[in-house]
Amino acid sequence: MSLSKILFIDPVSPLPYSAESLQQEPMGGTEATVIRIMKALSKNHDITIEQSRREASMTDNYGIKYRPYSHRSGQRSGKINSVVVIRSNKILLDVRRQYPDANLFLWMHCFPGKHHKRLNDIACQTSATIITVSDTHKKDVYAFLNKYRNHRSINGQIAKVIRIYNPVNEFLRPDGSSYDPNKLVYFSSPHKGLPQVLETFGYIRKSTPDLRLYVANPGYMWMKNFPNLCGVINLGSLPHYKIIQHVRESLCVFYPQSHFRETFGLVFAEANAVGTPVLAHDLGSTPEILKDRGQLVNTEDKEEVRSTIDWWRRNGRPKVDLRNELRCSQVVKQWEQFLTGVNNGENNLKYQV
Repeated sequence: MSLSKILFIDPVSPLPYSAESLQQEPMGGTEATVIRIMKALSKNHDITIEQSRREASMTDNYGIKYRPYSHRSGQRSGKINSVVVIRSNKILLDVRRQYPDANLFLWMHCFPGKHHKRLNDIACQTSATIITVSDTHKKDVYAFLNKYRNHRSINGQIAKVIRIYNPVNEFLRPDGSSYDPNKLVYFSSPHKGLPQVLETFGYIRKSTPDLRLYVANPGYMWMKNFPNLCGVINLGSLPHYKIIQHVRESLCVFYPQSHFRETFGLVFAEANAVGTPVLAHDLGSTPEILKDRGQLVNTEDKEEVRSTIDWWRRNGRPKVDLRNELRCSQVVKQWEQFLTGVNNGENNLKYQV
């Protein structure tokens, strides 16, 4: 495979991040995913990432180059084969002007909302392909594009949308660790339903006072006035290896919330990869990511949550496994195949900026 130059742009990065910081510092799922993909692609490609919060340039041991991102007009020097913009559709027009000959992608990690109403027109105008992270996500994005496309422009065209799963570390496997049947974990940003999780935990702990819930988050968003509840241990922000160790030692990832839809749910996939079940609602991409549907419960029914936890405590947690197509080696094959197809001109469209 010929070496190609791929530029990732993260214009909304909460902090500068790198392959090294993935091992040592707290990091969100999107940032961890970007790092894993860049590391894998760096074996065959020249990889650069620009980040909005980065102040100094550097190159890591994998040859990945890190640069500050700033809004600049005009074409840039140097040949770039592909540009992958992370999350922000707002900069696609500027990026297209700066890299008129590159293949352009928008790697979405959220469900589109009101501020994405021009997404289809911008993607079509810049000939950008939208990358989604699950089939559930892809279906939602496509429906959104169809709803808000401007039929008077670009011949009513709908932007190209593909799905490439987020990758799970190849080496995350069960290691024989024993688990504590009284330990539950919630490791996500607090806006992903944490108040409902805490309320449900308080309910089931009335009949099972030995239960403990360990809570951690990536660190880019904090819950104001975190409640002082019996049995809840607030761990703050943890690096990835510590999170995985807590997950291995737990009865389950405790996620009884029915309001926030996950586009992927990396913590769910990683939990199943190490043999730890997830207790979650049938919502968003969750049933797609979890191989064993026995992990899905009606989390609006606190008694059903309580009885499920009680059953797992008394009879042993269910045996779970990760879907093979979520392994990093399989996901990177999708990236390689797609980038090769694009670089061969299979997906090129004319653009107008």
